[in-house]
Amino acid sequence: MKKKLLTLIVGGIMTAAMSFTAFAGEWQQDQTGWWYQNDDGTYLTGGWNWVGGKCYYFSENGYCLMNTTTPDGYTVDASGAW
Repeated sequence: MKKKLLTLIVGGIMTAAMSFTAFAGEWQQDQTGWWYQNDDGTYLTGGWNWVGGKCYYFSENGYCLMNTTTPDGYTVDASGAW
């Protein structure tokens, strides 16, 4: 019984911990396009990343691909979301 209760508690804690956003930060824009800057000043680059519950593809230089097909063949909309 103790083992089941402990498993249930640990499972609940893990579920709660995984529900938090992986990155905290904000979207930025310049003449070239949009990128996502983390709170620590770094930015997302080189592939797929989840932001605000949606998946976005970021180029090697950090810009979000929008309204196109990604290098791995997926289509992203005008906002850059998959």
